Amino acid sequence: MLAALLALVATTADSTLCVPVPTGVAARTSSKLEEHRALRKALDEPLPNAPTMVMLFGRGGHLATDEYSIVLAKTPDGVWHGTAVGRSKIWVEGGPYRVLPRKEWALDAAAGARLDAAITCRHRYTPATAQFPGPPPSRGYVPETVEIVVNGRTTAAFGSDDQGNGIAELLRPPAG
Repeated sequence: MLAALLALVATTADSTLCVPVPTGVAARTSSKLEEHRALRKALDEPLPNAPTMVMLFGRGGHLATDEYSIVLAKTPDGVWHGTAVGRSKIWVEGGPYRVLPRKEWALDAAAGARLDAAITCRHRYTPATAQFPGPPPSRGYVPETVEIVVNGRTTAAFGSDDQGNGIAELLRPPAG
């Protein structure tokens, strides 16, 4: 029992590996599942159909809008497989979309174990109070939403800025 309690404390003490859960209902992030579906449909890339998935959706930028969908789906054998697709459009009226290179990969056992641990852990936090008008976002900023699906149902959605950047980094495709 003591070992289980110590493991729980160690897991929850590292907020970068836990799902951030805001203390206020108004601060909760909405699902981006429909945005994933729409983008993937436009790019002729199906959304994986797995009971457990972790997804990252981003849209934004500077002088161009980048839009991307990263989905990691857990297979029955416990391996996380990822796909990333996206597009970019320069901010010129009538400018065409440029399709970003599609990526596909699998997490190694260590990264898969970290992701498994992260999505089962919850970390309560109090969101910062927004100051309006505030400073503009940094050049090239792309707001991102991470969404966790378990048994086909969204169990959490949060911004990568909302103390969820550690999980977002686990989802990104390997460089190269």
